[in-house]
Formats: sequence, structure tokens, C-alpha cells
Amino acid sequence: MAVSVSPVDPRDVLWELDDTSFRVYFWSSDATGCREFELVGATDVREVLAWADANRRADELPVVDAVVRDPVGLVRLAGTPPHR
Repeated sequence: MAVSVSPVDPRDVLWELDDTSFRVYFWSSDATGCREFELVGATDVREVLAWADANRRADELPVVDAVVRDPVGLVRLAGTPPHR
């Protein structure tokens, strides 16, 4: 699938979160198991990706999501769960 790129008007944003939480899921290569962690206080997604890379096992696929609360939801930032 090709990526679609278009300019945006930054004034259309209604809210923004500065206190971010991230979840990192380390999926086993056969998709039968997963280790899950929540990171609070990370500077940005680059810090989370570096942590995930440093803490993954050789046979694991990391997936990183941003946590949005009220109600709790996730926004995928990196990786794809193997069961998708």
C-alpha cells in the first residue's frame, strides 16, 4: 500500500497531551506470547523506541503504542502485532 501525503492546517487540532504514556509489547516470533510494559515520563517516541530495542529479546518483535486515557485507548506508533 502506498503512503498518502498531504499538507495539513495545524489549527484543526482540538487537544494535545504533554504527559504521555507508552506501551511496549514484545511479541514472540510465533505470536504465542507477549511481554507488556508501560513507560511513563519518556521524552518522546524516540526514547521509547531506543528502550524497546535495548530490552527486546532476539526472538521478539516490539510494538509501541501511545496511551490515550478517558477512556483508555491505544494509538500504534511502531511495529505490527504478528497476529494482525
